[in-house]
Amino acid sequence: MKLQTSGVLGTSYAIAKLSPKRVASAGEMFTSINPKTIYKSKLEAQSDFKKFVIDTEKLTDSQLGELNHKDKIAKFVENYAKELNLHSEQTTELVARLRGGVQGAGKVWKVGDEIAGITISRIKAGTNGKTAIIGRAMGNAENKGVRDVYNELVSQGKNVEIFDKSSLKGKWYDDFDMAEKEMIERVKKNGNQWLDNNQLMTTEMYQLNKRWAQKLVDEGYEVIDMGDIYLKNNDYRGMSLFYSIEKATIFK
Repeated sequence: MKLQTSGVLGTSYAIAKLSPKRVASAGEMFTSINPKTIYKSKLEAQSDFKKFVIDTEKLTDSQLGELNHKDKIAKFVENYAKELNLHSEQTTELVARLRGGVQGAGKVWKVGDEIAGITISRIKAGTNGKTAIIGRAMGNAENKGVRDVYNELVSQGKNVEIFDKSSLKGKWYDDFDMAEKEMIERVKKNGNQWLDNNQLMTTEMYQLNKRWAQKLVDEGYEVIDMGDIYLKNNDYRGMSLFYSIEKATIFK
């Protein structure tokens, strides 16, 4: 559902108006798709779209589950949010709810929920049924991180991926293995000191991480961002270059 435009007197905006309705007699929810309405201004189209998002967001998960055409509605929200420059956390969460989000323990994960004891910071809705996890730290023996979130969701049978050797397969695994070896050699040549950010940007691992993040965007992965995970025994308190490039690529 792309916006239909014309060159007559500027740009006209056409939105297929979808409105969730309550059918009292049947006691069930359904969605009707009305004929397209032509808007003479972007502002008018934005106003109507915002109202639709707000009305739909008010529905409970149970009511959303009873809607017809959920995939079509999700695509509608996703496409028009982009076309009308109204993409936000609100529209992302709505799309995730319509598409079922990340199902775990009988619920849909949303911003503010916890997985493996870590609070979800934000979610980018996906289209291919696959989920990727990102965050400030992968985790270690003392503190949980991205790997722990990954392991918990995998144990629930979810199709999940992280930028880690334990998760990647095929050529991605091989490329990660080569990049890891190159990183080890670079650290050795640096007197066994961790590389600074300028040096890290020239490593194969950084470039591979950047390509992986772009793959998530290109292939329509749902992305759960676990935020700035704090490791108590991590002496480095600054930015994570790898996490930063993931965020910049995925949530741009």
